[in-house]
Amino acid sequence: MQMNTGQKVTVTCDTEDAAGYDTVETIDWSLDNADVATLQVSEDTRTCTVVSGAPGSAVLTATITSMDPPLSATLAVDVVPAGTATIELVPGEPMDE
Repeated sequence: MQMNTGQKVTVTCDTEDAAGYDTVETIDWSLDNADVATLQVSEDTRTCTVVSGAPGSAVLTATITSMDPPLSATLAVDVVPAGTATIELVPGEPMDE
């Protein structure tokens, strides 16, 4: 995900069981570079808002710690100076082979 300085983006964590049904685990959010962005996590932990900081890169991680082993998903966060053009790759939904 790429964003300009002065922006914020809401990210949602969707969880499903093996049959494809929604689940309601608590999500633990983290960001590995607090200079690049900060997080505002919703009360139900299903979403967080990434608030841009200084230009740079960080990794956003959502983890279900109640599972053994814990299950995580990551998203690269790139903050560029305001006014800079952006580029983004958008993957489709995973499918069974």
